Amino acid sequence: MNGTQIELDSLPTTDSIKHEPPILYGAGNWINGFRRAEPRPGYLPTDAPERFYDLRAANAKTANTALARELKGRHLQMIAFGGSIGTGLFVASGGSLYRGGPASLLLSYVLIGGMQYCTMQSLGELCVAFPIAGSFSAFSTRFLDPSWGFAMGWNYCLQWLFVLPLEIIAGAFTIGYWDETIDRSVFVSVFLLTIVAINLFGVKTYGEAEFIFSIIKITAIVGFILLAIVINIAGEPEGHYIGGMYWRNPGAFKNGFKGFCSVLVTSAFSFTGTELIGLAAAETANPRKSLPTAIKQVFWRIMIFYLVALLLVGLLVPSDDSRLVGGDNVADATASPFVIAIEKAGTSLLPGIMNAIILIAVISVGNSAVFGSSRTLAALAEQSHAPHIFAYVDRQGRPLMAILFASCIGLLAFLADVKYHDAIFNWLLSISALSTLFTWGSICLCYIRFRAAWSHNAHTIEQLPFKSNVGVAGAWVALIGYILVLLSQIWIAASPVYAPDIVDGASGVAQNFFLKVLAIPIILLFYICHKVWYRTKIVRLEEMDVETGRRYFRVHIMAEQEREERLGWPKWKSKRRPESDDPCMRHWARPVSISNGGVSQEQETHVYEKYFIHFFLQAFVVQYMGDVHMKAMEASYATILWGVALAVVGFLSHRIIAIALRPHSSRFNGLPRPKGQQPFVGHALRILRGGGPNDVYLQWTRQWPDAPFIRCLSWLNEEILLVNSLEACREVLQTNAYFFAKPGFFHTLVGEFLGLGLLFSVGEQHKRLRRIIAGPLSRPSIRKLFPTFVTYSQKLNREIGEALERSKSGIVEIEDLIIRVTLDIIGVSLLGRELRDFRSESSPLSFEQCYNAILAQPLAGQIISFINPFIPLRWLPVSANLNFIRAKSALKTMMEGLIEQRTAEVGAAKLMKEDDKLSDDLLTRMIEASAEESQKLSKEELIDITMQVIAAGHETTASALVWTAYSLAKDSASQQRLRAEIHSLGAEMSAKGIDELPFLDNVIREAMRVHSPTLIIPWEAQKDMTIAGTHIPKGTTVQIVPAMIQLNPEIWGSDADVFRPGRWEDMGGNASSPYAMETFSNGPRMCPGKALALLNMKVLLVGLIRDFEMEIVDDGKEVELRNPSLTLKAKSLIQFKMRKVS
Repeated sequence: MNGTQIELDSLPTTDSIKHEPPILYGAGNWINGFRRAEPRPGYLPTDAPERFYDLRAANAKTANTALARELKGRHLQMIAFGGSIGTGLFVASGGSLYRGGPASLLLSYVLIGGMQYCTMQSLGELCVAFPIAGSFSAFSTRFLDPSWGFAMGWNYCLQWLFVLPLEIIAGAFTIGYWDETIDRSVFVSVFLLTIVAINLFGVKTYGEAEFIFSIIKITAIVGFILLAIVINIAGEPEGHYIGGMYWRNPGAFKNGFKGFCSVLVTSAFSFTGTELIGLAAAETANPRKSLPTAIKQVFWRIMIFYLVALLLVGLLVPSDDSRLVGGDNVADATASPFVIAIEKAGTSLLPGIMNAIILIAVISVGNSAVFGSSRTLAALAEQSHAPHIFAYVDRQGRPLMAILFASCIGLLAFLADVKYHDAIFNWLLSISALSTLFTWGSICLCYIRFRAAWSHNAHTIEQLPFKSNVGVAGAWVALIGYILVLLSQIWIAASPVYAPDIVDGASGVAQNFFLKVLAIPIILLFYICHKVWYRTKIVRLEEMDVETGRRYFRVHIMAEQEREERLGWPKWKSKRRPESDDPCMRHWARPVSISNGGVSQEQETHVYEKYFIHFFLQAFVVQYMGDVHMKAMEASYATILWGVALAVVGFLSHRIIAIALRPHSSRFNGLPRPKGQQPFVGHALRILRGGGPNDVYLQWTRQWPDAPFIRCLSWLNEEILLVNSLEACREVLQTNAYFFAKPGFFHTLVGEFLGLGLLFSVGEQHKRLRRIIAGPLSRPSIRKLFPTFVTYSQKLNREIGEALERSKSGIVEIEDLIIRVTLDIIGVSLLGRELRDFRSESSPLSFEQCYNAILAQPLAGQIISFINPFIPLRWLPVSANLNFIRAKSALKTMMEGLIEQRTAEVGAAKLMKEDDKLSDDLLTRMIEASAEESQKLSKEELIDITMQVIAAGHETTASALVWTAYSLAKDSASQQRLRAEIHSLGAEMSAKGIDELPFLDNVIREAMRVHSPTLIIPWEAQKDMTIAGTHIPKGTTVQIVPAMIQLNPEIWGSDADVFRPGRWEDMGGNASSPYAMETFSNGPRMCPGKALALLNMKVLLVGLIRDFEMEIVDDGKEVELRNPSLTLKAKSLIQFKMRKVS
């Protein structure tokens, strides 16, 4: 009566059989591809009453689908990822943050994510065993009740049908971020046509498109996470540290328990799409391999991305931000908390990039909407739950009519230009608002019933190709959780969090309630109508079909499948693993004899599985370890696998454990270590949060004045030794100078600014470079530049005089003037031209602009530069990085052109014996000196040395001169004494005369001692050694902090931090040691630009003090220092009150 069985055993029983589309040539054959696919053998229904539902026919049809099996594992993962990461995360999370606060937002995602994990495990087990069309809607028909399958199928289909126009509308509104004048219908047409075209080109095109979209979204989320960390640590453009400020005010939780319940549905909406893996199983080339991997990997990736991203959003965006109010409208990208958070970076570029990512996410989810709705609709038609026309599958394996119907529903997006489109789409969205909860709950219930039927039919769990990690218990937990979430949403709908949102009294409350719960009566209506019409019953255990559509994984078929896969391998992979040499393949093809008669198909499958794993391990030992080890195969293969797993875990975990234990397993237990370190960041944050870059170091050196070293913990608990005595300093810089090199983090931090050059070279390479540049940078050579220094000293004084004339109060910020003049001096001295006018033909940027973009970065750029040695951030598309990369490229082009020009001039002068006509700049002299060497300086070496000399000559001179002026402005007695000494020279300034000003030397040395421009000099031991009685193992980082030596009371007395130039007149004791001053370092590693910097500073200071009297505007207030910083700088420009000397 119910039908006739036709060759049921001949139905496909493995997933090795794929839909092979015909090879089509020409327009006619292309059109032929749209014709209906050939029918496949299966269960054909016979005559039955009109209102009889044939369950067996429905099961057979969904199991024998004509859909193309062309999706691979990577497609499955990205389909689930792309379908779930969209406006729910990027936009709707803003409304959740506004209603519930950051803690409620995070907890709701954890809770829904836990239930989703149980659901995906259940779905994975079902889909691997039954990769059938319709997936979970077909499972509901098979394991629960055909009427419930009808309701769930239409529920899920409608959900995606109405998501499509909503996402297209969201995309059109997002375009308005760039141009609001363009008609939205234009972009609605573009987006709709794009989405339809992708789906009409077949499932493989859809998979590739989702793969690309998802890669972009993953990259964007990772970039946002890194950027958000930078913003949170560095603070807003004003420089305020954010941290957990917004968790305290306005608070972590908002609106109490009701606020938490109100965000649960939004969390579920954000996870919608992960279940698309189930639908895609019917179109996957190898679900046995691909589905378990996708199920395991996708969930954890999504959870990690969601939780980390939302944690940072909650840290950066206060929950009372008025812009979040629109977050409940998924079409309003301006309410995205991600965009709001990125705007805190203070750039106009980043919000645009984030909106572009939201646009891609919108198109991706719209793409998934067509896929999900069309496959569900086609499966409904196969089960006689929908008009049979939607079961049309063409010869290319596309459910053509279902795709066209979904595309037609997408035309609703053209209502975007209708005046009251918001009301229309609110009702459309409400239809699918709770449908996800019903879908997931139904999956869990199907799984529970399937397991019961599986046991009832005398099957064992071991016979399943994939088993849920959480089992039936996990499915029950998730199901109960979904029911509770559903009940909480009914409560929130009846009593909303923000009553003021309901503006029309009782009618407004009623409207809001029905908008929130409309999906419930619709689902019940579907169920009841189908139930009444077909009079179906709940499927009993003994009636459940656990065979139709089930895939039997047999060894010889898997061997054939492996051979098929090899045909598509690239040549390098085929050569690496030739089939003839693969013992595993020989074992797969070997028939397994079972002497026991009457063995069932299920028992046979179990035996095949067991032998497959055994043969695989045996083949591995034969091929890679030899026959002598074959006896090892007597051990259980499970033991071997556990051993491998533990080895992997051990390899990964020991690094984390080592980092965590570093503070408790020091190699320097005899040395003092400060308290107050934090997990995994040691003392690094404490140093960064100090009032100045040296404050914390000075506290430590005064706490342990007699210790040769102080050990502290840096990032990742790396142990660092801080030099704290003259003896240790001398042995590091002189005795063992060539047994130290710059550490890797410093190489990345400073090397990307200044290149390698003399700073990072070691051993013979360092000696060679120093020998070549020693002559050009010697004191006699630098004295030839004295007229240049005098010229620019006069220029500086003129500019200060002009600034005084403009300022009625006599207040001048001389730091900017000093920075510009010293840069001009170093440009003319080193390169023979002013850097502000030096540019290449290929770039509009001058050398000065490039230099400032690299070495005078804004706060965000400094934070990126500081973190970059540990976590690469230079690839982030933020303005600080873009400006840095652009400037560095332009600067290199300029330097290469100038070096080629100077090298040609030197060669021509040597040839013509006209050396006296060469330019007198230091670059020319270095090229001359290099020409005398057997191994000349390369172009890259010249660029690096030049950049390092510029930094030493400019940064040190400018910073030291500003702090010297500051010190003299606060010490009027020393200022008057220096001015009197300068006036003794007379009107003319000469190099010889400046050398005869002892108090000038004392002032400069004292200013550089108290305010050392150099902050840290790091070294890394290249071998084991003993310094100052302390054993230093190879690889230890040793840092010299000049302030710890130059402000040490044990060396300089109790007034070590006081500016007192007179102390240099009667210098004695430890202070007379050359290692008591470390601004320019000492020994073979001494800064090569020292002579240039000192003479330059002397000339400028003489001119400044001779012509102007100075005092600090707010003398009673201490200057706030920038932290972090490459050199000692004030947070804001120091204001001087100046007047001309009569």
